[in-house]
Amino acid sequence: MTTTLVIAARELRERKFIFITAAILATIPFLGALLPFSRRFGMAASIVGSGGILAAVFTIAVAIGLGSSMVARDLSERRLSFYFARPVSAAALWFGKLAGAVVTAALCFAIILVPALLAAGNAWSVTWPFDLTALIGAVLVAGMFLLLVSHALNTMIRSRSALLVIDLILIAAFVFATGALLLPLVESMALQLFRSVAAAIAAMLLVALVAAGAWQLSRGRADLRRSHAEMSKFLWIAVATGLLLIGGYVAWVFAAEPDDLTLAFVEQSSRGGWTAVGGSSRGRADYFAVFLLGPDGERVEFPAGRWSQPEFTRAGNAAFGELAPVRFWGQAPGGIVTIYRFGVDQQPLAIDTARYGRVVLSDDAGRMALFSNQTVSIHDIDGQRLLASAPAPKGGRVTGFFAGPDVLRLIAIKDEHVRILELNTVTKKLAQTGDWTASTKKINVQASGDGSMLLVRRFGDEMGQAIVLDGRTGAVRATLPELQSPLASRFLRDGRIAMLTGDQDRVLKIFEPDGVLVQEIAVGAVKRARIAAETAAGQLIVATAGTPYTDREEPGAWDAVVVDLARGEISRRERSIQIMTSWWSGDLRVPLPNTTGEFIVKDAAGNLRRWNATTGGKQKFI
Repeated sequence: MTTTLVIAARELRERKFIFITAAILATIPFLGALLPFSRRFGMAASIVGSGGILAAVFTIAVAIGLGSSMVARDLSERRLSFYFARPVSAAALWFGKLAGAVVTAALCFAIILVPALLAAGNAWSVTWPFDLTALIGAVLVAGMFLLLVSHALNTMIRSRSALLVIDLILIAAFVFATGALLLPLVESMALQLFRSVAAAIAAMLLVALVAAGAWQLSRGRADLRRSHAEMSKFLWIAVATGLLLIGGYVAWVFAAEPDDLTLAFVEQSSRGGWTAVGGSSRGRADYFAVFLLGPDGERVEFPAGRWSQPEFTRAGNAAFGELAPVRFWGQAPGGIVTIYRFGVDQQPLAIDTARYGRVVLSDDAGRMALFSNQTVSIHDIDGQRLLASAPAPKGGRVTGFFAGPDVLRLIAIKDEHVRILELNTVTKKLAQTGDWTASTKKINVQASGDGSMLLVRRFGDEMGQAIVLDGRTGAVRATLPELQSPLASRFLRDGRIAMLTGDQDRVLKIFEPDGVLVQEIAVGAVKRARIAAETAAGQLIVATAGTPYTDREEPGAWDAVVVDLARGEISRRERSIQIMTSWWSGDLRVPLPNTTGEFIVKDAAGNLRRWNATTGGKQKFI
């Protein structure tokens, strides 16, 4: 340790001219503050602003210069043997020179910045958008890193060895491997984990460079080419080992299983069978994993972003979602829609689109409609080509559905006005086919399964009657009783309409499309109720809760009521289970019925079960 300090002190004494230069540069911010253009910023802000920039730039320059000369120049000029002629260890020599270079750069930074800070008072906080400690830390770390990199590069270059070619190849491999580790984290929107892994790679490289310098002098001694060979051998073995360890961790992150997750969402396809689950897990920071789980044990990892989750088609034959619009080098030029079609695709497809927007798939999952703020477009999924595009209706909300393989029907809602339009892939034209004006601005629209009818419902503080419209012309077909919630009504698969009415004593009413009441079934006294699903066996699943709405829904708050539509009676009541079927879709048409009769539910303990609506049987899900 004493020898190391002696060498470091000697290095500092030999660099007096650098400190003198820094002292001269420290006067520049004060002289610059006297110039006329500085008055617009204020003298204090001008001093601390230019002082901070000058201190950072000069410190970085000093670090690079010292790194290139502290060992490599002595090796090339054969002066290093002077040290080895004395009883000085290679480690003491390396760390003494390294400490002297680091302290030199740090003192230069202080010599320039401290006078500016003392003169400017508290002007730093109003001049710079970041904290002073952040600047100090960034400059010192960057200076240390560049000093070591400069040392390594100068050792390689000054040796004039053929090993330089191998070094250049390994540098390119290191850059490629680093990108391969970080790119998946960025595209998964695991930004916290990205920063941690990037910091780990930087720290690993810093440690490897420090240790490689010590190894270089220990084994290479005063021979330049041997010194280069020993440094490169140690450096690249250490870097490869570090990257393997970090890469193993990143691989473990992406190897998360459904059982590992603290689930943030669980959503079952309305047809049953497939379920989407997603969440984070211990040790993986903010990495958010999403899986599609099939009825026969299939498991597909779905590359959804942290702020999105997959959506099922109304036909239940595919899942899709929009990835986070980022790339390793910045924001992507367009949206990225991920689609997985059950029984068709081997893995999820990534489709680049020109814009971001809401997505709707055709019933055969062969075509995709994209609703952006600027355009409405139809894309062929297998061919990944644009079939038709038109400017989006201005203002308001624009959604829709495929009324046929070649026809996309748009529902444009602006305030209380509803417009119905169609985009045709054959004519490539967008044409209005109908419109209707409501008596309130807060309206919600659902379409029947074949798209021939629209159910317009009010929401918010303006609940009222529901209106049945012609799905193409907007002509009024029927007016239905007052609703408590848009989720309390829906089209059935045969075109009839189911509605839950009443404030406390809820009654399920079934209407013909022309508004004729054909059935009434008492559900019971509950605070909340919504129609959760319909089964192919003619059952309607009603979710009820005896408690009012809260921001944090406790497990066990919901019950399930199974209504047999053919017999007009309740066939089962299941307490303390919450149906996890999707209740919202970008496709306005009512989802197709559940064909399995089984639903994913959450019980009072928060466990997920597979529940049979007919028998009441439950099995563990995950």
